[in-house]
Amino acid sequence: MKRPDRDTIRRVLDERATPQEAREVARWFSSAEGAAELSRLIDEEARMLETGERMPASGIPSEAIYRRIRAALVRRRRRRIALRVAAVLIPCLLVLGVGIRLDRQVGGIFSAPEYAEIYVPKGERMQMVFQDGTRVWLNADTRLRYPEKFGFSMRRVELDGEAYFSVSHNPARPFVVGLGGAQIEVLGTEFNVQAYDDSPLIAVSLDAGSVSMSDGRNSFLLAPSDRLLYDRTTRQGRLDHVDTSGASLWRKSIISFRDTPLEEVLRTLGRWYDVTFRVTDPRAYDYYFTLTTHDSSLREILSELQRIAPMHFTREGDTIVIGM
Repeated sequence: MKRPDRDTIRRVLDERATPQEAREVARWFSSAEGAAELSRLIDEEARMLETGERMPASGIPSEAIYRRIRAALVRRRRRRIALRVAAVLIPCLLVLGVGIRLDRQVGGIFSAPEYAEIYVPKGERMQMVFQDGTRVWLNADTRLRYPEKFGFSMRRVELDGEAYFSVSHNPARPFVVGLGGAQIEVLGTEFNVQAYDDSPLIAVSLDAGSVSMSDGRNSFLLAPSDRLLYDRTTRQGRLDHVDTSGASLWRKSIISFRDTPLEEVLRTLGRWYDVTFRVTDPRAYDYYFTLTTHDSSLREILSELQRIAPMHFTREGDTIVIGM
């Protein structure tokens, strides 16, 4: 899409634009290229305000707010702090003003987004790309709810299942993954998250960048090679520095278990091969498994499990019965 010229953008900000010009600017800011340009302009505006190269333009409603903030802080003899706070607040107010004006002139482009939902059945995997360039890999039995267009100030999706995110960097619009009672917030990063509704555990593994997960009471900050194991029942989390490369091997059709309890092994295999398991001897749950396999059939994997633990498998339709 062609970029609107600066004069057109200024007319929209000053509420002097025609409806057609407002629509043009709104569509531009909604595109991936436009969002990146908007982020750059915000950073430039903040820098110039902070260094004093430019004062906020007259005629913008945030100017009055800026004067009140500065006056209040200067009265407390904190002029330097006042200018820095204003430098942060003014760009935010300008952006909010853009959204309100465009929404009023265009008719809802920046209003609440409409959501779509995608479900990846058991036995399948899928990859998708959002309009901002963010790439997402979805594992089997995973549901992702996402807006048809990301919001003006935030990119938010809701996940039930397992996914790997390679998030396009955009400081102006954080990327948020809702996990049902908890959420992960990032700016630009690569991480794997497993959060199935039928399991109390959430596992987050970070490959690059930085992410923060919070549940309203606790907050966990992850650095590269960190893994967070969070229990939704107890609302407790454990952060470890580990080799996180194995967490997302499923994207390459590789199943990898490392000291994994049988219950979790069966849950994973059930999603991958769309089968149900029934354990007849509870002693089987005492075993842990370490195994890596690529593009293997279910029969081959069950044979490997039998070599590790003294158990046997019997198939009854779509159900695998496990005994010892």
